[in-house]
Amino acid sequence: MTSQNRIFRLKVSRFEALCQFELTWGEGQSLIARLDYPETLDQLYQDWQQAYLNFYSSRRYIPDPLPSEPSPLRARAVTSGNVMPAVDWQAELIDAETALLREFQIWLWQGELREISKAIAAASRQLSEGADQKIDVLLTCDPLDLVRLPWETWEITDDLAATGKIRIARSPVNIRAEPATVKRPRWKRARILAICCDDVGLNLSQEKQILKSLEPLVSVTLVGWSTDTQQPLAQVRQDITDAITDEQGWDILFFAGHSDETCMAGGRLAIAPGASITIEELRPYLAIAKNRGLQLALFNSCSGLQIAESLIDLGLNQVVIMRERVHNQVAQEFLVQFARSLAAYKDVQEAVQEATQLFLNLNSRKRLQYPSAYLVPSLFRRPGSSLFRLTPPDWRQWIGALLPQNRYELAAISLISLLSLLPPLQTALLNQRSLIQAQYRQITNQIDTNQLPELALIRIDDESISRDRNEIGNPNPMSHQYIGRLVERLDQLNVKVIGVDYLLDRPDLNSDFLAERVRQATDRGVRFVFAKTPTNNGGWLQTPTEITDSRNINADAIRALGTNFHMPIQDSTLEHALPFSYWLVWFHRICIQNPSDLCTQTSTVAQEAFATRYAVEHLPQIYQSPLTSLAYGLARQTWLHPITDFSIPPHQAYTEIPAWKLLHDPNLPELRRLPQQSVMISSGGYQEAGLVPADNVENFTPPAAMQHWYLQQNPQNPYRKMTGGEHMGYLFHHFYINGW
Repeated sequence: MTSQNRIFRLKVSRFEALCQFELTWGEGQSLIARLDYPETLDQLYQDWQQAYLNFYSSRRYIPDPLPSEPSPLRARAVTSGNVMPAVDWQAELIDAETALLREFQIWLWQGELREISKAIAAASRQLSEGADQKIDVLLTCDPLDLVRLPWETWEITDDLAATGKIRIARSPVNIRAEPATVKRPRWKRARILAICCDDVGLNLSQEKQILKSLEPLVSVTLVGWSTDTQQPLAQVRQDITDAITDEQGWDILFFAGHSDETCMAGGRLAIAPGASITIEELRPYLAIAKNRGLQLALFNSCSGLQIAESLIDLGLNQVVIMRERVHNQVAQEFLVQFARSLAAYKDVQEAVQEATQLFLNLNSRKRLQYPSAYLVPSLFRRPGSSLFRLTPPDWRQWIGALLPQNRYELAAISLISLLSLLPPLQTALLNQRSLIQAQYRQITNQIDTNQLPELALIRIDDESISRDRNEIGNPNPMSHQYIGRLVERLDQLNVKVIGVDYLLDRPDLNSDFLAERVRQATDRGVRFVFAKTPTNNGGWLQTPTEITDSRNINADAIRALGTNFHMPIQDSTLEHALPFSYWLVWFHRICIQNPSDLCTQTSTVAQEAFATRYAVEHLPQIYQSPLTSLAYGLARQTWLHPITDFSIPPHQAYTEIPAWKLLHDPNLPELRRLPQQSVMISSGGYQEAGLVPADNVENFTPPAAMQHWYLQQNPQNPYRKMTGGEHMGYLFHHFYINGW
C-alpha cells in the first residue's frame, strides 16, 4: 500500500430492471456484479422526497428572513399539492427515510454485489493503523435516477474500523475537458469568488460572514445582486462574468442563492429576482477560470446534480452540491462546519463529511432539528485529481527568521540571493566544485581501490553491436532477443537482481523470447526492475506485462533534473514515485545483502508498501521538501535539491562489463563476482540510444568531474559522452550508501 489513498472506481448502470456494478482498481483489477433493481426503491425514494419537501416547506420554527417568504427552500418551485398543517411531517419524514434506507441497504447486501463490498473492505483493512490513509470509492451512476439515491449511506462493511477509512464520492459519466492544472503557488493565499444573490426569502449575510471568517487564510471577493444595491440585471451579469474571468484566477467558486435543474443547460442559477443564468451560458467564462487555476466549486443551493456533472465535465476537479432542495438554515449550518474544516487544513472530502456528520451525530440537536439533511450533500470528484485543501501560512515564520539584523548581513544575504537567482552561474559554480572535489580526492588518495562496487553495469556499446550485428540489426529500438540473451546469461551466472534500463514498449518480433527468459529467471528467484517513463498525457511508457511478469517491478527511469548534477526527487503524494535505481537497491538489500522472505513475495503491492515505507524512513532526501517546492515557483530554483556526486570515480560506483564480453568471454574475471552484485543492462554510448526513437537522450555531455575521471581511464578520449546508464549507476551508489 502506497502513501497515497487507494482509489476504487465503481460504475453502476441500470438497464430496465437490471443493474450492473463494475468495480476497477489497482493494476487493472476488476469485478462485475449484476442485480435486479428493486421495484419498490423508486417509489420509496419518491415517498421520502415528498415527505422531505413537505417537512421543510412547512417549517416556521426557524426565524423567517422575511415575513413574506414563500418557501424556506433555496429553489423556485415548491412541492405540489395542499399542505396539511395537522400532519406530523417530521414523523412522516423519519418513517419515509427509514423505509428508503432499509430497502436500499438490503439491496446493496445481496448476491454478487457482496464480492465487490468484500474487495473494498479487504483493502481498507490493509491500511496501516493510525495512518492518515483512506479508501476512496469514486461512484459513477447512469441514468440520473440512480444518481439521486443516497449512495453515501452505503454500509460497505460492518467492520467499524474499516468503515471509518472508506469514503464515497461521485463522478459523472461524461468528462470531456482537460483537468484544472494551473495551481496557485503554495506560498500564496487561496482565492475565493463568492457569488451571493439575495432574493425574496433569502438573506445571505450569514454566508458572507462565514466566508470572511476564513481570512487571512484566503482572499474572498463577493459579487452578485443584493437588496442593498439592487443593480440592473445587465450589470449583474457583467459583474459576474468579469469576476469569473479575473486574470489572477480563483481556487474556489462559491454560489449561494436559488438554483434548480434544467434538461439541457446543465443547471440554472438565480442571479437576481426573476432572473437566472444557466451553466451552459457560463461555460466559456468558467473554462477560462479553470485554465487559470479554478479547482473547487461549492454550490450551497438546491438541486445541484446537473450543475456538478456539468462542471466536472468542464474540467473542474471537485464540486460540492446539494442533490435535493435545501432549507436556508440547513445550507447555512452546512457552510459553517465546512468552512471550519477547511480552516483546519482538511481536504474538501473531509470537510464535506464533517459538515454532513453535523446532521447525523446522535449527540447533536441538529439531528432532530434537521431530519434527513445528512442525505442531501454530495461531493463530485474528477478521477485522478488531488483533493483541494488550504495550506498553512508557515512560510511567514521562517521568512522572518531570515531577515538581516545589520547592514553586513544585508549585504551578504543580497549577494547570496543574487547568485542563487542566476541558474547558469549556479550551475557553473557547482560544476567547478564537483571537479575540484574529484581532483582533491585523487590527490589525497581518498579513492578506495579495494572496495568492490555493489552494481555491475552491462553496457551494450558499439563493439557489442558490431560483434552481434546479425542478431541486433537496427539498435533503435534495441532487439528484445539480444536483451533476452543477456538475461539468460545472467541467470546462468546466478545473478539475483537485474535492472533493464531500456524502454521495451515498442513492438518486437522476439518479445516472446525475452518474456520466456524473464519468466524462467523469475521462477528461479531472480527479481527484475524494468524502466518506464511518463508520457505527456499523464500515462506511462513501460514494458508490457507479457514481458515483465506480474512478480516484477516497472519503475520510473527518471533522469536528472535540468543539468546532470541534480538527483531526481519525488513528490511524496504521487503513486509509484520510487525511481528505477532505488528499486534496484531495495532488491539488492532483500535478495542479496540480507536475504529475506520479502524477496520471494509475488505481490508487487506488498513490495511497494515495504519499499515506500523504508524510503520515507531512511531516504527522505528523495522526496520533495516544502522549501524545494517553493523554490521551483521562483524561476526554477533548486534550493536544497540533492545533487549527484560525481567526485567519486566510476569504478567505486559500478563495475563496467561490455555486453559482448558477458556473452562471449567465459573467463572474464568480473563474472565471478556477479552473484554478489546487482546488474543493470543499459546502453553503452552508441549513437542511436534514446528513450524514444532518434532522440539520443541517453548520451550527453558529462559534467567536469566525469570528464576528469574519463581522462584517467583513457587519455585518448577524455571528452566522450556520458550515458544515462552511468548516471543510474551513480544513483544506485548514492541510494545504497545513504540508505544502508
